[in-house]
Amino acid sequence: MKFIYNCSNGRYSSVIAASLHLGLIPINEIPDYEKILKLPLLGRSNDTEIGKLEYYGEDSRGNRVYILGRKKSEKIIVNALKGIYQIFGQNPDDLIFINTQRFSNIFIYLGGFLIEHLGLQYVGRSVLLFGIRRSYFKMCNLVERVKKMNGDKK
Repeated sequence: MKFIYNCSNGRYSSVIAASLHLGLIPINEIPDYEKILKLPLLGRSNDTEIGKLEYYGEDSRGNRVYILGRKKSEKIIVNALKGIYQIFGQNPDDLIFINTQRFSNIFIYLGGFLIEHLGLQYVGRSVLLFGIRRSYFKMCNLVERVKKMNGDKK
């Protein structure tokens, strides 16, 4: 299986969810700010990465985990990737797309905007981290459901 955590820009909620899936951050408690800020690919700010699958790691069952920024084109990208997968003789049902956009609250959007467009790193990070903390356990629940779907006991 290949798990593809996706959101509009592939910078925040999808990175947190994929990190939870891989055990890079704990699923039962909110990590400190420093640990969150050190996550690979968190806050990458290059719009040319939109639509590009980013390999994030392999889970305990040998499944590959990816991150995808897809703007408002979720359905188009999902259909295209599944079609390409099928062209190469693979089962498109092995691609599991997990939309994390609903966990991107106003604080995550505002924090990202302050960092990326206004260059206000300190203030933007504080707002962003506040937003991540507000939706953290909801993301944990999602990841736990996804992993159980694949037979994980944890």
